[in-house]
Amino acid sequence: MNKIFILKVILFFKQKILGYTIKIFRPLALWNVRVYAGGSIHIGQGSRLKSGSSLRTRQKNDQIYIDKNVWISEFVDIDAADNGRVIIKSGTTIQDRCKIFGHVTIERDSILAHNVYMSSGDHTAFLKPYQNIRDQEKINIFIPTPVHIEEDVWIGGNVLIKRGISIGRGAIVGANSVVTKDISPYSVCAGVPAVKIKQRFNFFSYKEKIEAIDENDWPYFYRGFKRPSMKALDKNIYFVLGLKEHIQLKIVYRSDKINNCILTSASYQQCRFDIFITEDKSSREANVSLGAATDNKMQANCFTDKSLKNFHQHKIELFELSFFDDSNFELLSVEFQ
Repeated sequence: MNKIFILKVILFFKQKILGYTIKIFRPLALWNVRVYAGGSIHIGQGSRLKSGSSLRTRQKNDQIYIDKNVWISEFVDIDAADNGRVIIKSGTTIQDRCKIFGHVTIERDSILAHNVYMSSGDHTAFLKPYQNIRDQEKINIFIPTPVHIEEDVWIGGNVLIKRGISIGRGAIVGANSVVTKDISPYSVCAGVPAVKIKQRFNFFSYKEKIEAIDENDWPYFYRGFKRPSMKALDKNIYFVLGLKEHIQLKIVYRSDKINNCILTSASYQQCRFDIFITEDKSSREANVSLGAATDNKMQANCFTDKSLKNFHQHKIELFELSFFDDSNFELLSVEFQ
């Protein structure tokens, strides 16, 4: 009896110790994830990686950044190859057997179904076609072209996304598609190659004012916002308005800190202005004047979403608002004056 009692006590404490070990080393110990850390790997609080998945950084400059509350299912391979950087933002879910390679950014709250493949790399096959592909790659080092998936994107099962592709906010890609061209925001695409089938709603309507209290305007608070408060989640937030030759904007906001900001777009001159502290959660206004940019290439590298390149034909412009310091900032409305 004493031996049985002692054995039960040992088993009890063994289970307790294992339980605490799982909590301390979650998610890696809990989900049996394979990690090859030649570079840097960051996993945010509340993120979950299930059994059989792998994270691989081969070289010192390779980076994998997984934000908070990301769900990665079984047998998902993430490889930041060729000095790559894979960024997966919070709220994103990635289902079984997805493959993500190279330079890839997936913004918040996106959904990847099973067997999605995306890569920023390629092989050199036509430089000297009479030579072996491997030999051609020794002659010409291929430069990867990043893949960018915007917020609130739904990608169906068995989809292949080629290098350099940008998928706009709110887009849907049907199952078994091959994406060879950029996809515009809130469009539904499918096929081989993927073509536009319909639009979720008329995102390209001309807007002179957007308000956080109007849910119809929420898509135009394009990236980096927490809904419905429109609190800034990043130091760089993006919104969409109409396009004019010269504009003056009235920005209504709440903030708990004085902050110097920069407003940037591809078509207008970069403008600096100050955000001031608000008291008792009251709102304040900032009036910002913008003239046409003298060099259209001035901010060409500022925006990662190439699917916005056709916006100008719809007289729509993407604006980036950048902060220098952390601030509890809420964007309540933006309008032309």
